[in-house]
Amino acid sequence: MWPFSSDTDKAANVLSSLDPDIRQFLNENLPAPSPRDSQPKQRQTDIAEGRDGFMAAGKRVAEQRRAISRAARANCAAEEFELHDCYMNGSWKDTQTLCDRWRTRFWRCVDAQKHTLATFDYGNPNNGEKLNDIIQGKADNLFQKYLKQTNQDHMEK
Repeated sequence: MWPFSSDTDKAANVLSSLDPDIRQFLNENLPAPSPRDSQPKQRQTDIAEGRDGFMAAGKRVAEQRRAISRAARANCAAEEFELHDCYMNGSWKDTQTLCDRWRTRFWRCVDAQKHTLATFDYGNPNNGEKLNDIIQGKADNLFQKYLKQTNQDHMEK
């Protein structure tokens, strides 16, 4: 039994069983209970509600991150196919480098998609499926434009 609990009956029983000198010391040195402490049930309820709200917010964030990851992988399906094709049918050089060129391209795509989708708030529960589809399409279009631009820049060099 914790001697400093807010349950006065239990606390009184514990205090009465203590040595009189210890009891006097505790009475003189312990702070007086605050009005908030006299309402332990309300306090526990407040804590539980705060914890539940925090947990719900954490679950929403985790679900949004999972949705972003799924959409990013879907937008990078062509790059992922090329990577797996390299693993299965790649040249000797590709197999020696573990298809580094294709792997880099795939993960660059996924990272760019995740960043773009997160920037546009993809997966927000308030968006709705239609808005999320539009955001996913725009993110894919932006990455394809980026690829075309970088390919043109490499061709010009």
